Amino acid sequence: MQFILARIISLIALGLIALGFSSISQTLEKNLAPISYDAPRQADSIKTSKEQPAETVTKKPANEATSTTSPKINPSVTTQTPTKKPKEQVVVQAAVIPATPDTSPPVIPSTSINVSALNEKVRESVVNILCTITNGPQVSALTGSGVIIDSRGVILTNAHIGQYFLLKDVYGQGSLDCVIRTGNPAREMYHGELLYLSTQWLKENQNEITSEKPMGTGENDFALILITKNANGTPFSGAITALNIDVSDIKIEDAGTETEVLVGYPAGFLGATSISRDLDLVSAVSTIKQIFTFKETTIDLISLGGSVVAQRGSSGGAVVSTDTGKLIGIFVTTSEGATTGERDLRAITLSHINRGFKLETGTDILDYIAGDLNFRLIQFQNILFPTLSTALKSALTKTN
Repeated sequence: MQFILARIISLIALGLIALGFSSISQTLEKNLAPISYDAPRQADSIKTSKEQPAETVTKKPANEATSTTSPKINPSVTTQTPTKKPKEQVVVQAAVIPATPDTSPPVIPSTSINVSALNEKVRESVVNILCTITNGPQVSALTGSGVIIDSRGVILTNAHIGQYFLLKDVYGQGSLDCVIRTGNPAREMYHGELLYLSTQWLKENQNEITSEKPMGTGENDFALILITKNANGTPFSGAITALNIDVSDIKIEDAGTETEVLVGYPAGFLGATSISRDLDLVSAVSTIKQIFTFKETTIDLISLGGSVVAQRGSSGGAVVSTDTGKLIGIFVTTSEGATTGERDLRAITLSHINRGFKLETGTDILDYIAGDLNFRLIQFQNILFPTLSTALKSALTKTN
């Protein structure tokens, strides 16, 4: 039925071409519900849920983590509210990660692109971002995903992950440490600095840093991180695998037809030890189920349905087109469901990110990272970073 509806929508869109792009808004559905980020709290501050593990997903215990104290920092925050009042609220539940790495290439329809090679490249470009408190009161830590979009070490991720880089000195110099990990299972490889974070997102979400059950949609939820050092402290030299990005709008007629490769580091119910030692990179495939807008005519958010990737920790992971081999979106939220298959994983589009980026900086994302990255880093760290960091720390201390 979804496929038939998608084709009907496609025909309607084609019939409206002569009326101009503004007419396409009639075929776009407003993002209906703010739903939770899929980046979990880590260690013994992860909260459990009552759901059961996906039957075909894992052989691990349903829950390795236990909740001991109420966390003061909550990385499972959500996005800002939609342009119009949502019609409903959906709360995400945590999920279960596979017991063993999914190393086999996705099985998807034939295409001009070598899908096996594409899957391997995507997996090489996706990173795990793990932030933990090294000096200070017990708080939640964060594990999420990101995608390398420039071989010099630029990582695209969500703002609800990137915001933790603003808190690196929250309890004293270097009290919160964020490391960048790669491989399968994830191993510490790099350290990085915040290169950009959406000011609009932080303005509307800074008070959610301590919320027990924040809600949102994914709007403007983007950030850039620049790798600056290797794990051993030596300077990073660059030249790592990166994905090209596609900032053009997804075609409405692609819903239900084009296949995407999905890759992330879902953590589900894993406890601190498992996250540090056994966090696996997971691949899946899906088609675009629905297309949403935050405004009226823009294609901003896509629904990818349920899969093993639809669980917390995948935030910031990659959605890559098998037609172009380019990154078209990053995971941002997932809806509630008893199993991963029943959830709805959603991603913000690169076109939405680029529009927000250009509105905030005056330049698009490709131009921003095309030049001297060290200059961009110094510029952001000296001008925007202090203001954003102060705002976030102020929001955090209000309830502490």
